[in-house]
Amino acid sequence: MFTIHILNVKDWFNFLNEFAAFLKSDEFLKASRFSEVNLKMRFHGTLLLDVDGVKSVGDFEYWDIYGDGAPIGYLEVAYMDQHFFALSVEAIDALLSDDELKDFMLSGASWASPVAPISLSLTFNVSDDVKRLIGNFVSNYRDDYPNNIARKFVPRAVIC
Repeated sequence: MFTIHILNVKDWFNFLNEFAAFLKSDEFLKASRFSEVNLKMRFHGTLLLDVDGVKSVGDFEYWDIYGDGAPIGYLEVAYMDQHFFALSVEAIDALLSDDELKDFMLSGASWASPVAPISLSLTFNVSDDVKRLIGNFVSNYRDDYPNNIARKFVPRAVIC
């Protein structure tokens, strides 16, 4: 099994879209010897996060990776999203300034930022070319936090 932990992701939705496109790229398909590679969510759940002593919900997801219809790996992610604040009056009162609360309430945006490294595991016989391609994708991937609230609180979030 080939496993890598991806540290530099701040916007889970953006990463997921770009990684799915990478898996479908001609270069990856040729190196992996699959004609088709897809991602499919296996499960989504909640977990407890702590930010400066304030606890609320976070999320985790497990995504299967299929090559030519058979499971060939998976992604695991734990993240903070808007529900950390939307589901906890305590989190809003203790952590958000009036301006942040106003921005949060008016944006209505859905966002997700990992609170731990994303784990990518591949279970097929991974060639050196596939390892190189994945390494290049991970090292060249860049994004930013989806908003100022994520930028401020995600680095302080701890999984309980």
